[in-house]
Amino acid sequence: MILSEGLGLRYGDENEADIFNEDADNVFRFSPALKIKLFERLHQQDKLVVPYSIIKVCKKCRSLGIREFQLTFHERADRYSSVNSLLDLWGFDSFGDYLYSVAELGFLEGLIPSLQASFLTPHEFKHLSEIISVFKINYTFDSDASFLGTSQFEKELTMRQKNLEWALKLGLCVSTGFYLHKKLPLSFYKKKIDSLCDLFETYGFINEFVLSFDSNDYNKRATLNSLFQDVLAYAKDSFPSDVGITVPYNKDVNLDDMKRLGVFDLGTIFCHEMIFSDVKDLGFDLSLLNDQAENLGFTTIKRFSLRKEFIREERYSKKLGQIFDAYRYRLKKERERFSKNKHK
Repeated sequence: MILSEGLGLRYGDENEADIFNEDADNVFRFSPALKIKLFERLHQQDKLVVPYSIIKVCKKCRSLGIREFQLTFHERADRYSSVNSLLDLWGFDSFGDYLYSVAELGFLEGLIPSLQASFLTPHEFKHLSEIISVFKINYTFDSDASFLGTSQFEKELTMRQKNLEWALKLGLCVSTGFYLHKKLPLSFYKKKIDSLCDLFETYGFINEFVLSFDSNDYNKRATLNSLFQDVLAYAKDSFPSDVGITVPYNKDVNLDDMKRLGVFDLGTIFCHEMIFSDVKDLGFDLSLLNDQAENLGFTTIKRFSLRKEFIREERYSKKLGQIFDAYRYRLKKERERFSKNKHK
């Protein structure tokens, strides 16, 4: 079947994700990804990605060994009448149906969809969970810088908290975290981490906690910044081991600092970006990352957007099982062999 050839496990392919060695010593892991910005409003003109326009770039990224593609939007496109008219013209009943279709088109090319959205309703979360592997719902973003401390920022925080709670109550896989802003005090981050710990204790299903930053803002020695270290230390002390802690990689980050701080997951690394109809190669240099790792006696491996434990426990939809079931089966066999050898 052609579909399974595109989606399934390819034995011996060095470009594939290696979930079997995610927990190995001396390994830095990351998820190479394509980022698709679905909507932007420029000079009172609304630009919405045409669903079928993503097929070519998704096919190309899959051939390069990329498995994740992240759909993102920072404001609801359907708040504008012109977008609703366009969705109606394209045959979509709602913005949620549009999101599902775009995600499915990329999925049919062998990529695994994740979604970073400004706001979703409970109905949309439930519907999209059939095709989305991870919902990425951060407390803070880089785009917040212009209105920190305002009533609008507080409104956004309340909305993001509500989205987190809805997604977790539905048992969905969620990634969350912070984009660090120096204007926000350490107490702000500690309070939000405490809230996340309470949510995890109640609902579970937090795929990862992500701590990101602008390396230029941190004088290209981001990991030596005191706020970063304090927030990271508090998160590591607060979260149980079930919650993975991720610091997204960029070329200005010193992997020696990551090693010293005990952070070995470099998160989602965007290799290509699609904004409306323009596709950019973001210049990610895997050889540079590999060289930095090798100098520390480490290797690098690719991982999925969904963590190994979540695949083993089948925390994904039947549709996503077209990709993950083969890996889950091998993980099950691996555990059975380990158990037998242990009792010999």
